[in-house]
Amino acid sequence: MNKELCRECGYTEEQHTDTLKYGSDWRYRCCEKFKRKSGIELKKVHEDERREIYSVERLLQDGKEFTFIILKDKKALGGCIHSTDEYYAVISGKVKVILDGYDFELEAGGSGIFEEGEPHAIVALEDSIIIEWGVDKSKPENNLMDSKMREEVNKINEKTSI
Repeated sequence: MNKELCRECGYTEEQHTDTLKYGSDWRYRCCEKFKRKSGIELKKVHEDERREIYSVERLLQDGKEFTFIILKDKKALGGCIHSTDEYYAVISGKVKVILDGYDFELEAGGSGIFEEGEPHAIVALEDSIIIEWGVDKSKPENNLMDSKMREEVNKINEKTSI
């Protein structure tokens, strides 16, 4: 007797514990469950002279991003504003965090929250790795820029251009 196999994981219908819950749609549901369990992947989503950005796909729920940013010495990123809080941590290196009206330095192990509506930027004081998470950047309201802070970020990056 020939049994149909799931194209994603190679299991038969009987080998799936959730087959009965999903009825005739068992292969689709298996694939989605399989992707959620084992489909977490690190993808490079951007690279330029300032930074590399990696996204950890399907780690957080509701479309929220988890990103690793490799920010090169004396380079800046940001000037953005989000409609939800964004969390960040410095994994290695040393950075200056710029908020509306003040700034401070953080080293590896330092972390914080960019609060909803708060313009922010980060400048690497040495080669650094930063993680950020908690914002659904597919929503337009989470991709706003503060023109004054963005201008400051651009000036920093222009100073260190080759």
